[in-house]
Amino acid sequence: MHLYESKKGDRWVCAYCAQDEEEMIQDEGWKYLFDRDEQYLRCSICGEAEFIPED
Repeated sequence: MHLYESKKGDRWVCAYCAQDEEEMIQDEGWKYLFDRDEQYLRCSICGEAEFIPED
């Protein structure tokens, strides 16, 4: 998950949405902060986790 700072607050975005929405992220001036791999984080765009942990 990538953490971005936007005008409406910090947003977690999965790698898939970050790639698909790259133009929107740049147009709105979101600032990339850092990555974190945590299973409980959900993407603010699609609402899904970036990965599903194995049992």
